[in-house]
Amino acid sequence: MKSNRHLHLDNSALFFTIQQSNTMVLILSFEADYSTVRVIDWLEYFNVPWIRINGEDIDSTDSQMFFNLDNNNNSEKIIIDNKEINLKEITVVWMRRIHRWDKQRLAIKNLNNFDNYESCKLHDFSKSEIFSAYSYLINSIHRVGCKWLDHPSSMQVNKLVVLKTAKSVGLKIPETIVTNSKSRLRVFVEKFKDVITKPIGETQTFVLEQQMFALFTSSVTIESLKRLPDYFYTSLFQEKISKKYELRIFFIDGIFFSMAIFSQDDEKTSTDFRNYNEGNWNRMVPYEISSILKDRIKNLMGKLRLRSGSIDLVVDASGDEIFLEVNPVGQFGMLSSICNFPVEKAIANCLRSDHNKSYIENEGK
Repeated sequence: MKSNRHLHLDNSALFFTIQQSNTMVLILSFEADYSTVRVIDWLEYFNVPWIRINGEDIDSTDSQMFFNLDNNNNSEKIIIDNKEINLKEITVVWMRRIHRWDKQRLAIKNLNNFDNYESCKLHDFSKSEIFSAYSYLINSIHRVGCKWLDHPSSMQVNKLVVLKTAKSVGLKIPETIVTNSKSRLRVFVEKFKDVITKPIGETQTFVLEQQMFALFTSSVTIESLKRLPDYFYTSLFQEKISKKYELRIFFIDGIFFSMAIFSQDDEKTSTDFRNYNEGNWNRMVPYEISSILKDRIKNLMGKLRLRSGSIDLVVDASGDEIFLEVNPVGQFGMLSSICNFPVEKAIANCLRSDHNKSYIENEGK
């Protein structure tokens, strides 16, 4: 947990500020997220008291973590990273990203005594234990009635539901199927010729023998079908859009920051721009989207109960804008660093506005 400006203030100085104001913004993030630091810099500029909890603080074996579940006021005070937090002092929560706990810090000894299956079970159990504690923290914060940017219940989006909702508000989406049948996939591939597959849920990275593997969007061809059994693991498939460029949009409370990414100019990134070619980066430029597209995205985000998120679209050869997905915790650093958009300032402004509104509301009670 961090309650200072990353080496700019010591703990006692910021603690004094929090005690004087008796209210603060709570940031839930993870240690390696640099965008969180840049938003905190703006909160400091706006003189908004804040405190940060990283997901790693929940499963730390280096500092104290304590919840008291009794029925008196002590249940509204928690200790994380050796610091006491009064949940009643929280005015607004910025849920930057839910920590995955892919690498538990729990000291699991003699792991080599287990076979692979039992090792996986032990890993899943430890992950479940930590996540249950984290869920209790979220529930405790929710009970004090503060504002959220965004609430975790809205952030667990289902990619398939999002696509259906996007279509219902007038956004174009790629033809999409989910199947485990080779025969049905063959019909789909024969119809569209160019087809891609990608995860139904969140993408993951895997480390095997000190090498990292990532799940990128990949092409599916008639030739690749020959390697599949009649029934395979349930997967998502879409028609591959012949694109002119991609759009990355960050949306927050009705404000849009948009960029065009010319990923089709590089074979390595033409199917998925996240498959970065570090020797030849894609050209990325600021982009102004139409008022019609803005209205449809606002409608979509309203139906999804999201105040912010990173949105991906592609523009096809005919100039049509095709919606792909929205990620409530997507990266937005490219928009500020490459296009010079004040994204982090806009986020801090929203947090400041919510903080001030909550303070006024509580003063009036």
